[in-house]
Amino acid sequence: MNAIVEKPTTELEAEAASVTTMLTWAQQLCVSTAEDYEKAGEGLRRIKARAKALDEKRKELTQPLDALKKKWMDFFRGPQETLAQAEATCKKAMIAYQDEQDRIRKEAERQAAEAARKERERLEREAAKLEEKARVDRAKAEAKAAELEAAGNAERAEAMRQAADEKEQARQADATALQMAAATMPLAPVVDLPRAEASGTSLREVWKFSVIDLALVPREYLIVDEKAIGAVVRALKGRASIPGVRVYSEKTMSAKSA
Repeated sequence: MNAIVEKPTTELEAEAASVTTMLTWAQQLCVSTAEDYEKAGEGLRRIKARAKALDEKRKELTQPLDALKKKWMDFFRGPQETLAQAEATCKKAMIAYQDEQDRIRKEAERQAAEAARKERERLEREAAKLEEKARVDRAKAEAKAAELEAAGNAERAEAMRQAADEKEQARQADATALQMAAATMPLAPVVDLPRAEASGTSLREVWKFSVIDLALVPREYLIVDEKAIGAVVRALKGRASIPGVRVYSEKTMSAKSA
């Protein structure tokens, strides 16, 4: 194995810097005749040869690093995978505990909401009973007062009506208080349960998805299968015809090194 070189030599730096002359030549290149085309091909082969030589030098210098890196990567891979498994197992147990606590909290909130609903309905029934009782009693008092008036006892009739008014107002006030109590009861009570904490850890909820019916997914969420289209175009070339797709060709130049 070659020794590891930490920095380029003066000779290597000069060789790397010299490639700029080839770029300058290529930028100034003008191909207008067959002879120019042939010369351009010769220059292209020289460029490829220089690139190949530099790549071989790069590999000569980096292969010892790659081998050393692979050695240490192989050494640490086993312990790291074991620790990753231990981490995943520990996290799974902690998340399972938090899920169970969430289930308990949601069940407690459901029970509290159900109890609140029943209490709200009870209060509303009590208020309705008071209102009905006030209506019935008022009707009875009015009928009695009418009898007293018919008997010539107008003062007692008026006193009875006043007493009935006061009693009706009191019952209506009680009914209104019950209705207000029912209206202010929470529809979904929040149950605050103690949450477990572990120093140096945090839990966050990540929302994900899975497609259950591709036919119902809106078009804007679909991705074109470029791999499949590319395979058809490469196979049929100019004969390929796919709706919504423009098929075209581009020329590329390949060259061997000198």
